Amino acid sequence: MDAARVFRWAGGTDWEDCGRLGSNPRHLSVQSMIAHDGRLYAGTGVWDWVRASGDGFDPALSHVFVYEGGREWRDLGQVGASVRVLTMASFDDDLYVGLD
Repeated sequence: MDAARVFRWAGGTDWEDCGRLGSNPRHLSVQSMIAHDGRLYAGTGVWDWVRASGDGFDPALSHVFVYEGGREWRDLGQVGASVRVLTMASFDDDLYVGLD
């Protein structure tokens, strides 16, 4: 459960733990992040291409989360049928995500 965590720089060499993206142990990575409309969003992923292909591992499908403060992230749900949110963009007041 140490995977898929976000940290905020607290100055100097200090970092603050902002929590994990959800509780699914098959979400292995924070794959992408963006500040959009004053909020922080993050997408899950599997950085390992072999695991992402499902070869001997059952990866979780990608989800997008919004930061609620402290160590809390709210799950905005599954995005498509992919295992990685590779990119995020803020355009014309809308949030867009790209999958692998």
